[in-house]
Amino acid sequence: PALSGLGIYLVGTQRALVYENHVRDNVPSGRTVASGGIVGVEPAGDNHIVYNHAFGNKAFDISWSGAIKSGSGNILNGNHCGTSSPSSICD
Repeated sequence: PALSGLGIYLVGTQRALVYENHVRDNVPSGRTVASGGIVGVEPAGDNHIVYNHAFGNKAFDISWSGAIKSGSGNILNGNHCGTSSPSSICD
């Protein structure tokens, strides 16, 4: 599938560490299945997305489709961003 406008893209990941990154101004140039600064799709578990800075990305600076701080052990904490889905990700 076409991909455009992605900073960091995590699909089905387990035990990934995304730490202290600066992700800015990722915008799709055409049709795409996903776009954004830091995007997590169906994460398997135990991923730590912490202390990142993401601004100016479309559709969201950080987007996460899986559980956060619950059964799967994914932790998204201390991230500075302008927009996120769910909205609780940005500090």
